[in-house]
Amino acid sequence: MLDGWWFGSTERVCQEAPAPVVELRRRQYAAGGAANTAMNLAAMGARVRLVGLIGEDEAGATLCRLLESAHIDISGLISTPEIATVTKTRVVSQDQILLRLDDVAHFEYPHSLQADLRNAAAVGVAGADALIVCDYGCGGLQSR
Repeated sequence: MLDGWWFGSTERVCQEAPAPVVELRRRQYAAGGAANTAMNLAAMGARVRLVGLIGEDEAGATLCRLLESAHIDISGLISTPEIATVTKTRVVSQDQILLRLDDVAHFEYPHSLQADLRNAAAVGVAGADALIVCDYGCGGLQSR
């Protein structure tokens, strides 16, 4: 999951609806969800290996860069064009969140992708001292 904050200023309301117009000044991104937990553990000195699914998209690439910069082992991340990387983006003006955009697809993953994820998890957990499992209802955890 990639978390984003889009910061800007608001000086007027749009003509189409009673909504503020935010002129974007900067964008900031951070690892979210399980990736945020991985970042926190790495910051405390733990060796972290992350397993999961990301899309072959800009959000997935950004998330990988953030994780690699924290020295997190991302060899267990499966990048696929079959899904989009989960993103949660907040639009902020004058220190107030005006809106959060959640780009989350809820569907059953193809069997081949589920098998790839199971295999990556089996490899990823080998030799680990702890295991944290997060899905946020996105469909990665199946009952099989």
